[in-house]
Amino acid sequence: MSHCHHYAHQLKVKVSPTLNLNECVLAIVEKCNHLIHLKQLQSFLITVGHAHTQFYAFKLVRFRTLKLNNLNYARFIFDHLRSPNVFLYTAMLTAYASQPHLTSAFTLYRHMLRGGKPKPNQFIYPNVLRCNGTKWVRTRY
Repeated sequence: MSHCHHYAHQLKVKVSPTLNLNECVLAIVEKCNHLIHLKQLQSFLITVGHAHTQFYAFKLVRFRTLKLNNLNYARFIFDHLRSPNVFLYTAMLTAYASQPHLTSAFTLYRHMLRGGKPKPNQFIYPNVLRCNGTKWVRTRY
């Protein structure tokens, strides 16, 4: 039994024994319904050397923001990544857009532009506009 399968068993999440690490982690993420389980999963990923893997970070951020509505912890994960990719920026901006966080969204977007990497893609702009849209215009003029 792999470490991931053993971990899934501890969480009482049933996963197929034939799943690889990526599939196993995704199965656990999809079946978790409490923040404590995801924190434990994040601890597991740290212990197996995947603390800064963009793929897992993206899944954790998306799950925490969309299913558990825990934007603060998602931002904590985001802020502790070495070089977030455009998908992670998109995930955070999507989360901010779903619960209008004017200042946080615009600050994150400016940080992305100032850093020069990653470059915004076509999914970034609608979220920035949705978050900031008319509220930002009203505060600036």
